[in-house]
Amino acid sequence: MAHQKALAEAVRQGVLLTRSEVERFLSSKKAKKKYAAIMNAIATGARSWSQVKAALERKLGFKVSDSQLADYLNTLSSHEFIAN
Repeated sequence: MAHQKALAEAVRQGVLLTRSEVERFLSSKKAKKKYAAIMNAIATGARSWSQVKAALERKLGFKVSDSQLADYLNTLSSHEFIAN
């Protein structure tokens, strides 16, 4: 029982830390809506470039160039929010 409580607390702390890091990252970006939409798309099942791009464009209501999407994905990857 003690191990379960410790594990639950560790998970809770991890979630709080991750949320804080994501919020700090987004608050420093002009394109925060785009970054949030990309992370949401991936979190909800988008696995391919085309799925991520389609979800982003649906959310934004306009086309995003491949180079812009690559920049956003590279930035998220370099900050270790997503993996290649």
